Amino acid sequence: MNKKLLKDILDIKKFIENFNNDKVKLIDKNGNLYNNKTNFFYKLMLSNVFKESPYRSFFINTLHKCESLFPNSSLYTLEKIVDHVNNLNCKYDIKNRKAKREDLNNILSHFIEAKTIELFNEILEFSGSDSSILIDSTDNLKSIIKKENISEFNIKCHDDLSHVLFSNNTKSKRDVLFLAYDGFLERDTDLYHLFVEAQQMNKLIVLMCRGINSYFISSIKKMIYQFKCPLVIYECPFNNSDPFLFDDICRSLQVNPVKIEDSSVIINQVKDKFRLVQNIVLELDKISYEVSEDVKREVVSELNENLKNSKEDYKDYILQRKKRFLNKKVNILISKDKKRLIEDLKFCFFVYNSICKYGIIETKNEIFPKQLFDISERFSNKFIEQVKNISYIQKI
Repeated sequence: MNKKLLKDILDIKKFIENFNNDKVKLIDKNGNLYNNKTNFFYKLMLSNVFKESPYRSFFINTLHKCESLFPNSSLYTLEKIVDHVNNLNCKYDIKNRKAKREDLNNILSHFIEAKTIELFNEILEFSGSDSSILIDSTDNLKSIIKKENISEFNIKCHDDLSHVLFSNNTKSKRDVLFLAYDGFLERDTDLYHLFVEAQQMNKLIVLMCRGINSYFISSIKKMIYQFKCPLVIYECPFNNSDPFLFDDICRSLQVNPVKIEDSSVIINQVKDKFRLVQNIVLELDKISYEVSEDVKREVVSELNENLKNSKEDYKDYILQRKKRFLNKKVNILISKDKKRLIEDLKFCFFVYNSICKYGIIETKNEIFPKQLFDISERFSNKFIEQVKNISYIQKI
């Protein structure tokens, strides 16, 4: 190994030792001290460690890729590079195992303050299993943690009428008159009673159907103008990848769809089958709302029975349907002044998800997230191979 690389390794080793011993300080322009263990890469980039190194680009590219896959993995990658260059034994006894809550807390304690870990655990207890957790900032001084049992259905709003609702906003929560039409809409006159009712109630019409043509769009725009009543259309065509989407939406909203094959006249079906839906959230590519507990229990019970009797390749779709009925959301809004807390909590949940998916490993009497260990192992080996195969010319 050449002298230039050995000098870099010595500088890196010294920087890592200083970082681990809290001797590397980060102070902002307001004098605030950041002694966080999750900002190793940022502190390293602000230092002069690679400033004169001919391997600077190799180091930075390698570490940047590591950080993009797992925050703070650059520290472990560099430690393994140092071991490789110093010819230390890089073969460890590795034991894969599932993680316990105390393992998670132990791993987080290397990066995060104890009070933040305590808050993180409280959020986990409050959220329960299978929850989607969103962390964001707020102008409020107090932090807010709010749990919602909201089901989401991915369905697209028709472009020609999307401006009615989404010209200035990306989403809208409101009460609407909802009609499901299990077919291809062709005649605007079938919707006459729906427009009359919407006009009297001063409500937006949401129409879900299998498809429409250009003639229907031009005709329905005239009715919108005539009744001064806004309408948006969500199209749900037949789709082999999600064949029960239309039925699941109808069932979750307790809506009976209009069917062409029914003996009743279409205009009368429309009159009888539209429904007032409250607090529905409309977006360009999905709708979301709270499903009644009775409907959830009934549908989930049926899906659980289907899981027992279904082929393996169909079980993923049944689980997908089950998940959208049981979707639980937890919104965590933290004062925007507490940027460090926001980032620390995001890191906690990243590590939690990684451990749930990949597990942990135990080596040299320490535990690591398996994903973190694999990333640092892969990129450190790749770096060593790269520097072995390059040379540089020093001009005199």
